[in-house]
Amino acid sequence: RLKAALAPAPGHKMLTCCLGVQPATAEEVSVPSTASRQISLESAGKAVESNAPARFTMRLQKTSPREQFGWRVDVMHGEAMFIGGVLDEGLVHRYNESAPEEAKVLADDYVVAVNGVSGSSVAIGEELKKAQVLDLTIQRPRRVSASCRRGGKELRMDLKQYPSGRGVLIHAIGEGVARAQMPELQVGDRIVRVNDATGASTALIEALGGDELALEVLRVD
Repeated sequence: RLKAALAPAPGHKMLTCCLGVQPATAEEVSVPSTASRQISLESAGKAVESNAPARFTMRLQKTSPREQFGWRVDVMHGEAMFIGGVLDEGLVHRYNESAPEEAKVLADDYVVAVNGVSGSSVAIGEELKKAQVLDLTIQRPRRVSASCRRGGKELRMDLKQYPSGRGVLIHAIGEGVARAQMPELQVGDRIVRVNDATGASTALIEALGGDELALEVLRVD
């Protein structure tokens, strides 16, 4: 059963499957997120990993210091900034209009570096705010699917949640069903689908209370 521990910081929530968690931090601009593909409940206890994702660089140039990017992002991962969605207006949208398909910025991508700043999602965010010319490194996510049958046992995962964000972040994995039956899950993975529940963190948390679970997670290398 999932137990919620609330109020580490204004606007953030912490969720846990029987373990403690750390506060999550996020920066958000409202936009609907996209749904990800379906996962089957077949082959419970096995994990399947997609092909290695692509990485590319791009340049954005602000026309004014207050120009909006037009995306929804959060910094829960700690090392890379997650893009939860892209609006149909703003700096990123204008870039996408002329970019080739393989170099468009998409929902579920990660910003892993800006102007040489990397390794800290907070530092990446600060560089995005202050610089006028921005050279970004974008990482497509690796998509991993995994499934399990709990049989009444506990998952033993710590989860970070941003209330209106996309997905929940795995902060820690203890000794339980998650580690035993889904060994390829890693700390830092973002759960974006549980059975038929997608995207919204509250729906995913509720779905994790079920017995037969099929998960899709996003991973940044």
